[in-house]
Amino acid sequence: MRLFKDRFLLAKFVIVFALLAIAGSSFAISLPNNEIGQTVSISVRPEYPGPFEDVLFALSSPSFDVNTAEISWVTNGVLSAKGIGSKNFSIQMGPVGSRSRIDIVIKPLGRDSFSKSFDLYPTSIDLLWQANTYTPPFFEGKAKHTTEGAVTVVAIPSFAINGKMIPKEELVYQWTNNGHPMSNSSGYGKYSVTIRNNFIKTKEEVSVGVSTPDKTIFSTKKTMIPVEKPEIVFYEDHSLYGTLFNSGIVRETTLLGKEMSFAVAPYFFAVDDPTNPRLVYTWLVNGASGQVGDSREKLTFRNESEDSGQTRVGLKIIDGARVISFAENDFLIDFGNSTNQ
Repeated sequence: MRLFKDRFLLAKFVIVFALLAIAGSSFAISLPNNEIGQTVSISVRPEYPGPFEDVLFALSSPSFDVNTAEISWVTNGVLSAKGIGSKNFSIQMGPVGSRSRIDIVIKPLGRDSFSKSFDLYPTSIDLLWQANTYTPPFFEGKAKHTTEGAVTVVAIPSFAINGKMIPKEELVYQWTNNGHPMSNSSGYGKYSVTIRNNFIKTKEEVSVGVSTPDKTIFSTKKTMIPVEKPEIVFYEDHSLYGTLFNSGIVRETTLLGKEMSFAVAPYFFAVDDPTNPRLVYTWLVNGASGQVGDSREKLTFRNESEDSGQTRVGLKIIDGARVISFAENDFLIDFGNSTNQ
C-alpha cells in the first residue's frame, strides 16, 4: 500500500512539474502525449510576429538535456537547421497573408524521437486615436487628449489567411484601458473604443487583442496616449479679414490706431464649439474684470486718450461640466509711442 502511495505521489509530482514548465514559458506548445514531449516548451520572440520580422525560437525541457539532443527544424517542408543541441532557431516571416509552417523533430540522447508542428501567421495592427476636443479652423496639428476629455481609439488590423485579407468587422477584439478589461466595449467587430479620462491619470494606456473567431490568428497592440491640458491662444480679430488664425499672439502685440479687437480659441477643451455655454470666460484687463464685446470669445481694446503705455490682457476659461478642466493665458498690448519690450 505504501509503495502504491509513493508511486502515486511521484506521478502527481511529474504532472504538476510539467504543467508548471509549460505555464511558465512565454509561448507553450503542447507536444504529443508522452511524458517527455509534454515537458518541452518553445518560446517565440516576438510572441506575435509582424510581416518580414525576424522570429527567434528557443527550446527547453526539464526532462532531458536539450544540449545533447538531436534537434531538427523544418520550415515550410525544407530542413533549415539540424544538430546536436540545436535548441535555438530563427526565421524571417513573410508578408501578411503568408503562413510559416514549423516542424520540429527532437531526439533526446538514448531515447526515441518525437515531433511537433505549428503554424505562424504574420500580422500587424495599427492603433489610431483621435481626441474629441476643440481645435479652430485650419488647424493642421493633432488635437490633444486633455484632462476629463474623451478619446476614440480605432484598431486597423492586417490579418489574412491564404492570401485573403480578413475585414476588420469580422474579427474579435478585447480592449483594455490602463490594465482594466473593457468588457462592454469588446467583442466581435468592435474595432473602436471611446475612453474618457479622469482627472487623476496623466496618460492612457490602451491595448487590444485581436483574433479570428476560431483563434487561429491572434495578435496584440498597445499605445500610450498623453493626457495634457487645454490651452488658450489669442488672435487679432481683423475688421476686414476676420479672425487671423494664421498668426497667434505670443506675449505681446502693438496697437496700431485707436482700436483693436481680439478673439480667442479654447484649444483642446472637450467641446465642439467655443460658444458652448459650458465654457466660462473671465477676461481681465490689468488685473480687473474686462469689458467684453458682443461675444464672450472676443474683446475690443480702445485707446481713447491716445496716451502711450502698456495694458495686460488676460483670460481664464473654465469648463463648468468638468472638475479641473481650465486654462489661462495673457499678453501685453503696446500702444501709443511705446516701444516693444
